[in-house]
Amino acid sequence: MKRLSIIFYFISYYTGVVYLFYFFNRRNQRIFNYHHILPEKFIENNLVYNYSHSISSFKSQLELIKKRLEPSFQFHKEKSAIITFDDGALNNYTY
Repeated sequence: MKRLSIIFYFISYYTGVVYLFYFFNRRNQRIFNYHHILPEKFIENNLVYNYSHSISSFKSQLELIKKRLEPSFQFHKEKSAIITFDDGALNNYTY
Protein backbone atom coordinates (compact mmCIF):
# COMPACT_ATOMS: atom_id res chain seq x y z
CA MET A 1 0.00 0.00 0.00
CA LYS A 2 2.83 2.41 0.84
CA ARG A 3 4.50 1.73 -2.49
CA LEU A 4 1.25 2.44 -4.30
CA SER A 5 0.84 5.80 -2.53
CA ILE A 6 4.42 6.78 -3.47
CA ILE A 7 3.77 5.89 -7.11
CA PHE A 8 0.52 7.90 -7.01
CA TYR A 9 2.37 10.90 -5.57
CA PHE A 10 5.05 10.86 -8.30
CA ILE A 11 2.48 10.51 -11.06
CA SER A 12 0.44 13.37 -9.57
CA TYR A 13 3.52 15.56 -9.21
CA TYR A 14 4.94 15.00 -12.70
CA THR A 15 1.59 15.31 -14.48
CA GLY A 16 0.84 18.61 -12.74
CA VAL A 17 -2.12 17.43 -10.66
CA VAL A 18 -0.41 18.67 -7.48
CA TYR A 19 -0.19 22.19 -8.94
CA LEU A 20 -3.90 22.02 -9.71
CA PHE A 21 -4.61 21.48 -6.00
CA TYR A 22 -2.37 24.43 -5.14
CA PHE A 23 -4.29 26.54 -7.66
CA PHE A 24 -7.67 25.64 -6.17
CA ASN A 25 -6.41 26.38 -2.65
CA ARG A 26 -4.48 29.57 -3.43
CA ARG A 27 -6.87 31.79 -1.46
CA ASN A 28 -6.85 29.61 1.66
CA GLN A 29 -5.04 30.56 4.81
CA ARG A 30 -1.67 28.90 5.49
CA ILE A 31 -0.49 27.91 8.95
CA PHE A 32 3.27 27.54 9.42
CA ASN A 33 4.57 25.70 12.47
CA TYR A 34 8.15 26.07 13.65
CA HIS A 35 9.84 24.02 16.33
CA HIS A 36 13.26 25.53 17.06
CA ILE A 37 14.95 28.72 15.86
CA LEU A 38 18.68 28.57 16.62
CA PRO A 39 21.86 30.50 15.78
CA GLU A 40 23.79 29.08 12.85
CA LYS A 41 26.56 27.74 15.09
CA PHE A 42 24.07 25.34 16.75
CA ILE A 43 22.60 23.92 13.53
CA GLU A 44 24.09 20.55 12.69
CA ASN A 45 23.31 18.02 9.98
CA ASN A 46 21.94 15.25 12.12
CA LEU A 47 18.52 13.85 12.98
CA VAL A 48 18.19 15.78 16.23
CA TYR A 49 18.24 19.14 14.45
CA ASN A 50 16.22 18.30 11.33
CA TYR A 51 13.25 20.17 12.75
CA SER A 52 15.30 23.29 13.57
CA HIS A 53 15.88 26.43 11.51
CA SER A 54 18.74 28.86 11.68
CA ILE A 55 17.94 32.48 12.47
CA SER A 56 18.91 33.58 8.95
CA SER A 57 16.81 30.84 7.35
CA PHE A 58 13.83 31.80 9.52
CA LYS A 59 14.18 35.48 8.59
CA SER A 60 14.33 34.69 4.86
CA GLN A 61 11.26 32.45 5.18
CA LEU A 62 9.39 35.26 6.96
CA GLU A 63 10.25 37.66 4.12
CA LEU A 64 8.98 35.17 1.55
CA ILE A 65 5.76 34.64 3.52
CA LYS A 66 5.25 38.42 3.80
CA LYS A 67 5.65 38.82 0.02
CA ARG A 68 2.97 36.26 -0.79
CA LEU A 69 0.57 36.28 2.16
CA GLU A 70 -0.71 38.71 4.76
CA PRO A 71 0.41 37.84 8.32
CA SER A 72 -2.65 37.41 10.52
CA PHE A 73 -3.88 36.44 13.97
CA GLN A 74 -7.37 35.55 12.71
CA PHE A 75 -8.46 32.14 11.50
CA HIS A 76 -10.22 31.68 8.14
CA LYS A 77 -8.88 34.91 6.62
CA GLU A 78 -8.24 34.56 2.88
CA LYS A 79 -4.69 34.82 1.53
CA SER A 80 -3.16 35.07 4.99
CA ALA A 81 -0.62 33.23 7.09
CA ILE A 82 -0.46 32.31 10.75
CA ILE A 83 2.90 31.41 12.25
CA THR A 84 3.00 29.15 15.29
CA PHE A 85 5.76 27.70 17.44
CA ASP A 86 5.70 24.20 18.88
CA ASP A 87 6.56 23.47 22.53
CA GLY A 88 7.04 27.04 23.69
CA ALA A 89 10.77 26.44 23.88
CA LEU A 90 12.90 29.24 25.33
CA ASN A 91 14.98 29.58 22.14
CA ASN A 92 11.83 30.56 20.18
CA TYR A 93 11.44 33.54 22.51
CA THR A 94 15.14 34.34 22.75
CA TYR A 95 16.06 34.33 19.04
